[in-house]
Amino acid sequence: MGVTKNILYLTSSYIFQKILTFIYFIFLARLLGPEDAGKYLFAVSFAMAFSILTDLGLNTTFIREVAKNKERLELYLGNILSLKIILSIFTFLILVLSIGLFNKPPLIQFLVYLAGISILFDSFAHLFYGIFRAYQNLKYESKGVILHQSLVFVLGLIVLFLRLPLPFLMLTLIVASFFFFVYPLILSLKKLKIKIRFNLDKKIFIPLLIIALPFALTGVFDRLYAYFDAIALGKLVGDIYVGWYKVAYKLTFAFQFIPSAFSAVLFPAFSIYYISNRERLIKIFEKSIFYLMLIAIPLLFGSILLAEELILKIYGPDYYPSILPFQILMVNLVFIFLYSPVGALFNASGRQLQNTFNIGTVTIINLILNLALIPSWFAVGASVASLISNIILFSLGYYFNAKIIKYNKIYLIKSFFKIFFAGLLMGLAILSFKKIFPFLLVIFLASLIYLGVVYLIGGIKREDLEILKNVIINRKKEKEMIKTNGFQEPKI
Repeated sequence: MGVTKNILYLTSSYIFQKILTFIYFIFLARLLGPEDAGKYLFAVSFAMAFSILTDLGLNTTFIREVAKNKERLELYLGNILSLKIILSIFTFLILVLSIGLFNKPPLIQFLVYLAGISILFDSFAHLFYGIFRAYQNLKYESKGVILHQSLVFVLGLIVLFLRLPLPFLMLTLIVASFFFFVYPLILSLKKLKIKIRFNLDKKIFIPLLIIALPFALTGVFDRLYAYFDAIALGKLVGDIYVGWYKVAYKLTFAFQFIPSAFSAVLFPAFSIYYISNRERLIKIFEKSIFYLMLIAIPLLFGSILLAEELILKIYGPDYYPSILPFQILMVNLVFIFLYSPVGALFNASGRQLQNTFNIGTVTIINLILNLALIPSWFAVGASVASLISNIILFSLGYYFNAKIIKYNKIYLIKSFFKIFFAGLLMGLAILSFKKIFPFLLVIFLASLIYLGVVYLIGGIKREDLEILKNVIINRKKEKEMIKTNGFQEPKI
């Protein structure tokens, strides 16, 4: 299966997942209210923070090693499955002991236990999807993602509209995760005729654990960075603040599929051109940052100026305290957008350890900031901690990235100011229009003004559109280069 099809399959499924997740979260927030939503989200965040312990980088290691040597698939699978069973038991025990130390009510502790069962199924599911990743076929994983999120959506809405207790809402995650696991398991047994043999061979699993160590470390940082804010809010100030903060976070997170999609497209191109054509690499790197600025800046102005309308229309008046955290997190989003090409370049150029160092440093800073700011500023403190952390990550990324390639900083700075000027005019239009026109019409008119100004001041040219087209559709020339470098299309 071609690289472009793989990217299309997985990116499309993740976009579908994020849209469905966003719609589901609106129902969840409105029907549960801030306090119950906070309890549910705290339990999920707490369990997810421990999910890396079920894997410790073994899934990524498994994919890489099987891709290089498919004859050893069953040998690796048997050893990693055995390890993951031990790790899963260990993780669940740690989860139970840890939530006990938080002195949370029995209901929340029970919700954490249920969420823990869900992450165990997910962990085994990703291992079996890893088999198909090793064969460079993402079609089945894409279908699994859609199946999983559809089950959560449908079953969750039934529970919400029937007003069933919170544990039933968590049970929907378990059911969805179970089918998410069973689907690739059946495919592996039927399509690839895999025979599962549980085994623990020191000569096999110890080298795998050594290889997995850097991935495990990155995973630990990633989980802490992603979920510590919600856990700290729930512990230090109360679950209702988790509800208010997570509403702001989820609305911001809805836009994060954009840099994720860019990274998915950029990574293979960066990998090729880092070896074969540095000039082309620099050009694509610069243009990717330009396009991400082109998208991020209007999102920033529009969301900040329409934050009150967005929060109250989507979630209702109970979530008024989410407005300021949302505005802060949207500033944060700009730095997330602009870091994504940098992270892709670190990985494509074999500098994963640099990326791990950056993320690890920022994770420690983020933990300290959350503990310092949340007791006084509550959800706003968590948002400010996230913003400062991403500014530091952005700064570290571009500082070290300059040691890999010499890109045109002047071009990027000039482009930023042009786009920022267009965004500023769009913002002024929003301030004028929102007193006169309906909400959706304001967004439409402001978008037209932004695009018109960007075009008139030369912010975007025909050359830019052509380069963007070439990067997204992955030109035939790139495919030929991939094949030249040893890409084999699997027969599954």
